[in-house]
Amino acid sequence: MKLFAAVLLFGASAAFFAPSVNADTVQVTVDISGKFGAKLDRGNAIEREREQEFRLEQPQNVFLARDILRLRTRAGESTKWMNEALFPNVNDLGLTEMIELLVEKHAPEGVHTVEIDLVQMSIPGASLAAWRGVTHRMKGTMRELDEDGNVVHETEYRAYLPYRNRVNIPYTGDGYIVQQGPYGTPAISLAAFWTLKALDRMYPDAKVPNLFTSIE
Repeated sequence: MKLFAAVLLFGASAAFFAPSVNADTVQVTVDISGKFGAKLDRGNAIEREREQEFRLEQPQNVFLARDILRLRTRAGESTKWMNEALFPNVNDLGLTEMIELLVEKHAPEGVHTVEIDLVQMSIPGASLAAWRGVTHRMKGTMRELDEDGNVVHETEYRAYLPYRNRVNIPYTGDGYIVQQGPYGTPAISLAAFWTLKALDRMYPDAKVPNLFTSIE
């Protein structure tokens, strides 16, 4: 894994550890349909196992330790990977949990309810056959409802997360960073990417953070 990360640009960057302004008020529901949703529990278990292995391996793996040291040289000693920063307890990590937390943190103040319907996901080489496909792809709809249940904003989005990045930009501590190598959590990373992109489309003035992905 190399020193650089690639930024998938969409909207302005925000501080990695920026406090949530909406977590006490916004209600988030996530519905996942089809075979994608039917295998969610098993998929989450696999991704938690990979994340746990990644956290245990970091202090002992010379290549990971080198990359983390270089990232912190640029971005500060508090730099952490996205999963670890948002979910210190790996047992709390999950695909729907990541989506809900990102909406709570980055939806504009005053948003009452956000509903998300995910209908399609594919990941090259996924451990689960139901999730396997030729590209990192997720399709779904995000909508905001007011207190009376009326739709205020809605966007349907199909996100593609490239496994090999096209532009190398040093990570400097703004935005989120995820690992795409052998210890990565591809489904949760893809869900995070989709969520941030959908939020940015619905709320272009909300300064939704960028997502960086490490390169092997």
